[in-house]
Amino acid sequence: MQLKPKVIGEVAEVITPYPLITPSQYPKWVIILISLLLQKGDKYSMKTTRISEMFAKVDKPSMSSSYDTAWLAMVPSKGCKDKPLFPECVEWIMENQRPDGSWSVDPYHPLLLKDSLSSTLACLLALHKWRVGQDMVKRGLKFIEQNSWAANDERQLTPIGFDIIFPGLVEQAIEHGITLPLDPSLVNELLEEREKKVGRGHIGYVLEGFDGESNWKDAMKRQNQNGSFANSPSSTAAALLHNYDIKCHEYLDSILRLNYNAVPAVYPVTIYNNLRMIDNLQQLGIERLFKDQIEIV
Repeated sequence: MQLKPKVIGEVAEVITPYPLITPSQYPKWVIILISLLLQKGDKYSMKTTRISEMFAKVDKPSMSSSYDTAWLAMVPSKGCKDKPLFPECVEWIMENQRPDGSWSVDPYHPLLLKDSLSSTLACLLALHKWRVGQDMVKRGLKFIEQNSWAANDERQLTPIGFDIIFPGLVEQAIEHGITLPLDPSLVNELLEEREKKVGRGHIGYVLEGFDGESNWKDAMKRQNQNGSFANSPSSTAAALLHNYDIKCHEYLDSILRLNYNAVPAVYPVTIYNNLRMIDNLQQLGIERLFKDQIEIV
């Protein structure tokens, strides 16, 4: 079978530290094809070289995350609760809705609907809070209605913390008077599942899925020296939303200065992404090709 260059490129991209997918979730044909590509010798040495170079390039902010940017957009100004602290994030949301009504990472990927649901609902909450983009809100709700089936579909790839984060967003939407086009039985199932997961001690990178004052008091003890919570812009923005903290504010400001009007899912990313890359390479059984880079990390 003759592989098209586009296919080879897409397969090579799979082993990069994409935050939503782990090797255990890759289709078997992808794992086999990657292994073959990286064992073909000089013909494909450019692929291993490219991956090696990635170890030295993951210290910069990655692609913008609509989900995390939405959390920044929800934070009110310290002196005026009627205005957003980060208006540039609200503008970014209004400029980046997909034609299908979502704020998806990849609107053409059939297995990323759970991420699309979380990102879209977070953006809708931000727009609703500041009473802007009413047409966008309607299109976003339509997207959620058409794809709500994916929320508890085990075939879908599940982002880290989804079982805590998405139900938390649903609960917020209901509290703020947004009529969600979700089946009541689905809502109950999601909320029950969140309670089970929160009870197991999930913290840090899913702070935004918390409710209750006691949870927040405990979580605030886990703030990093850089002002963040688990290097997560969304969790840090959620903490700032509940209680103004200058270190949280400065951390988020520092990312926006680098990424203009949006933020990535994780920052800084050096250790996080390097460890994820190593884990992915080991699970694929090709870590021997990158022994020197792994030893440095």
